[in-house]
Amino acid sequence: MKERILVIDSGSSFMKAIYNESLETYVEHSLVAKLLPNSKQKERIWATGDDGLEAWYVAGKKARIQLSDLQSEADIKNDFHGSNRQLIQIMYAMQKLDIPEKIDTLVLSIPYSMYFEDDPALKKMSERKVYKWKDAFGNDRKVEVTHVIIIPQGTPAQKFYEYKFGTLPNEVISVDVGSSTTDVICLIKDSDTGEYDYREAQCKSFKDKCCINYFVSLIIDKIQSKVHGKLNADFLSVIDKINRQEFYIQYESTVINFEQEFLKAKEEFTEILSDTLSQDLGKTWTSAEKVLLNGGGESFLVDHKWNCKGRTVRLGMFANLVGALLIAQEESGEKISSDALPKLLDIGMKESESSKEV
Repeated sequence: MKERILVIDSGSSFMKAIYNESLETYVEHSLVAKLLPNSKQKERIWATGDDGLEAWYVAGKKARIQLSDLQSEADIKNDFHGSNRQLIQIMYAMQKLDIPEKIDTLVLSIPYSMYFEDDPALKKMSERKVYKWKDAFGNDRKVEVTHVIIIPQGTPAQKFYEYKFGTLPNEVISVDVGSSTTDVICLIKDSDTGEYDYREAQCKSFKDKCCINYFVSLIIDKIQSKVHGKLNADFLSVIDKINRQEFYIQYESTVINFEQEFLKAKEEFTEILSDTLSQDLGKTWTSAEKVLLNGGGESFLVDHKWNCKGRTVRLGMFANLVGALLIAQEESGEKISSDALPKLLDIGMKESESSKEV
């Protein structure tokens, strides 16, 4: 019998999920909002919040509508993983994907720095096997999980590469460009065993100017310099416009086109990120045979400013999600069907500029 596997990748601006039975994907903003007690929202769930109290909640774009405060940057606090806030998002995704009451495996991701340091959230996430909530009609919902796999963010991209392009080279670096961190995973092949080992000291989570938060701030600052008053724009609104290729912002009675600011920010961001990685990783950066670019920020990097030309392969924003599913299927001993694999590989490249060498 085919194993039922659900993969959930919790990022600081988007949560992504995929269920292997339907190959349906879920992508929503990583937001949770509490509703009024008499709310009529059809997609709401009754769950326990971080305050320990039960209430109606929505997640994703429904939560975005409820929040009136501008969000200057993607903001998931350090205590997000394993928190009730994350549980609500997971249960919300389960309801949206109509996950059955019992599944074999749940795959969750965590930043490499937290994984390597054996963060307490790791234990919380791996030990939870039952998710319970009520839907909008008051029906009890539950998903029981037999097995939980926790994977460091960025690692699954390497598995995706193997299925998409063939055997990994001897030295490979995965660069997962996220909203709050860019996670870098460095692997080297053991010539005796043929297995890959982490270069642990150089597997890191880079913050500050090395993530999408900074990229968006560059754009907002450039637009802000064009107007006298305070610009009514925030992180999520700019990201949404970029994703829809709608490069304009309304300021009072004026419509501001920011496509040129977007293009200039891409160049600056690419130069900062590639310079930071080459300086920090040193010889590892120059000796790597392949650098795998992935994550939501991959498309914001431009070839002519990237200092690792000729060795870089761009993967899509879903490469880690699909790679994690492939890892789980391998662990279960299940052979991936010839019908499902091409679909998975297409999903993994979705939203990418193109599958090409840089």
